[in-house]
Amino acid sequence: MKTNKLRFLTAALAFALAITLFAPSLTAGTAIDPDADRIFRASCKYLTDAKGFCVKVEVWKDVVLPAGSKLQTAHMLEVQEQRPDQLRIEVRSPRDSRGFWYQNKTLTMLDRSMNLYGVMEVPENIDKTLDAVEDRFGIEIPLGDVLVSDPYRNMMDNTETAEDFGKVTVLGVVCDHLAFTGANADCQLWIADGPKPLPRKCVINFKTKTGPRQVTQIFSDWDLVSPIAESVFTFVPPDGANKIVVNPKKAEDDSDDAPAVAPATSAPAAGAQSAADSAKK
Repeated sequence: MKTNKLRFLTAALAFALAITLFAPSLTAGTAIDPDADRIFRASCKYLTDAKGFCVKVEVWKDVVLPAGSKLQTAHMLEVQEQRPDQLRIEVRSPRDSRGFWYQNKTLTMLDRSMNLYGVMEVPENIDKTLDAVEDRFGIEIPLGDVLVSDPYRNMMDNTETAEDFGKVTVLGVVCDHLAFTGANADCQLWIADGPKPLPRKCVINFKTKTGPRQVTQIFSDWDLVSPIAESVFTFVPPDGANKIVVNPKKAEDDSDDAPAVAPATSAPAAGAQSAADSAKK
């Protein structure tokens, strides 16, 4: 009997010790890690303190084919932003070349492969424009989470947990590895360590969004100092380009449906629809 009691006490002590030792890891995923919050807040502040910035982003997306196999597709973004109301984005891939220009309450979208462009009247700043074009036209502007005036609040308002996994090296740069979870998506973020805490890599796993469930972004060539010429944000139609009308999406369409469009010139209607579809890539 004494032996059984001793075994029971030993097991109980071992269990209590295990709970004490592993309690931090068991509860780490239930709150916002102060270190993760501090690192991310500092990164966002460094970015938003700048009046404008330029950055290149290599984007990789997982695509599931009809047969069920998975492929990765890639495209490059070149972004130039002057807060609060000027934006230029170039999107390039082997099969696609598009541009976005935002200035003076006007957003212009160009599909170079088809030489078609559409012009939309939008609100007076970048934040409102990002929401407006998605709500009204079903068009999602690339890299919206970085372009907003308050990326910290934009992220944390939708975050359930945040953790700091320490320092790792990304393409030769020492970074802090952070992980965030939310109802609609989980996100890993690698932020450069040091006096310029800018994002170097981001991996987003969508839980409810249709289309690619994982997106990887590699950031390079950050520039928060050099002035950006006013002409960068001014759209000049290419020779022979046809203008199309971008109509608001239908009320029954969800946010992932392509906007309805009609040609403003003799451009084929099918080509106009294709151009609008490509804007969502």
